[in-house]
Amino acid sequence: MKDLLNNILNTYHSYLQVLFERKNKIVLILVISLIGVLIMLPVPILVRYIIDDFIPSGDLFGVLFCCGAILFVQLSGEGLNYYFSRYLLRVNVEFKTAVRQLVYAKILSLKHRDYEGFGKGDLLVRVTRDIDSLVYLMPRGISEILLVILKVIIFSIVLLWIDYKLSL
Repeated sequence: MKDLLNNILNTYHSYLQVLFERKNKIVLILVISLIGVLIMLPVPILVRYIIDDFIPSGDLFGVLFCCGAILFVQLSGEGLNYYFSRYLLRVNVEFKTAVRQLVYAKILSLKHRDYEGFGKGDLLVRVTRDIDSLVYLMPRGISEILLVILKVIIFSIVLLWIDYKLSL
C-alpha cells in the first residue's frame, strides 16, 4: 500500500513538473484569454450609446460609427481567437509529447510482474487515452477556469457602470 501511495505521489509530482516547465506558456494562454475578454468589453457600452443616445437624437453618424466600432471589436476578437486556438494547439501537442515520454519511460521501467495481468497493448491504450484526457484538461482547463471567473467579474462591473438594474 505504501508503494502504491509513493508511486501515485511520484507520478503527480512528475506531472506537475511537466506543467511547471511550461508555466510561461500557460500564463501566455491566460493573458491571451484575458485580452479576448477585454476586447469585448466596449460592446455593451457601444450598444448603450446607440440605443440611449444616437437613435433617439437621430444621429445617423453616431449609429454608424458605433456599429463600425462593434464590427471592428468583433473582428479583432475573432482574430485573437484564431491565434489563441493555433497557439493552444501547439502547446497541447508539446505538453502531450512530454507527458507521453514521461509515462512511457515509467512503463518501460516496470517489472514484468507489474503488468502481466494486462492484455497485449491494453496498458498502452489506457495510458494514451488518459494522457489525452489530461492534456485537454490541464493547459486549457486552468486558463478557462480563471477566464470564466474574470468574465463574470468584468461584465458585472460593466453592467453596474452602465445601469445597475441590468446587473440584477
